[in-house]
Amino acid sequence: MFRTRVDADITLGIYSRHRVLIRDDDADGNPWGLSFARLFDMANDSGLFRSPEDFADDQFNGWSYKRNSKEYVPLYEAKMLSHFDHRFATYRGATQAQLNVGALPRLANSDHDDPNLEPLAHYWVDRSEVAARLKGRWDRDWVLGWRRITKAEQMRTFIPTVMPAAAAGDSIFLGVPGQRSPWTHGSWRVVKLGVRLRREAEAERIEHELFRG
Repeated sequence: MFRTRVDADITLGIYSRHRVLIRDDDADGNPWGLSFARLFDMANDSGLFRSPEDFADDQFNGWSYKRNSKEYVPLYEAKMLSHFDHRFATYRGATQAQLNVGALPRLANSDHDDPNLEPLAHYWVDRSEVAARLKGRWDRDWVLGWRRITKAEQMRTFIPTVMPAAAAGDSIFLGVPGQRSPWTHGSWRVVKLGVRLRREAEAERIEHELFRG
């Protein structure tokens, strides 16, 4: 259901000029070779998550922990990411009041000037678990994703980002492109995609089923 006739006309205009992203009933209906993934469920996979208290005797490099031959990489959450920025917010210095409302301190411009500074996560996951879930689908050291939770009143409803190939909670959906990954990332930035998703998103969630259209 659309809020107004104007919303409906805008969406109709977009569909009349541009093909859908993936057409399931067409052998050539996925020219981007795109698939989707949700890496870790915050409830069902919680047994795989480790907190800093679990690494009291292990080495921390500011991003990941090393324990013997294993590396534990950070679990990214949607509130840590924004447009063009996987270093948007951090658990470092978060107050209880912020955590109570699901907010985190944002990294300042001066923080972004330091290329070695990474946001602090809340949990870490064995890298082998991440590799197993991406095996055969993606082999680069970065991934494309978007915030699953959104708000219609935000300036940009759809918030995609590029982030390190680490763990991602269920508030982030990943898009796994074929051979056109730079083009995929670029096309996700266009305003008209955000406009369509703003018109059609329900319950303030952008599920991959909606994104496919």
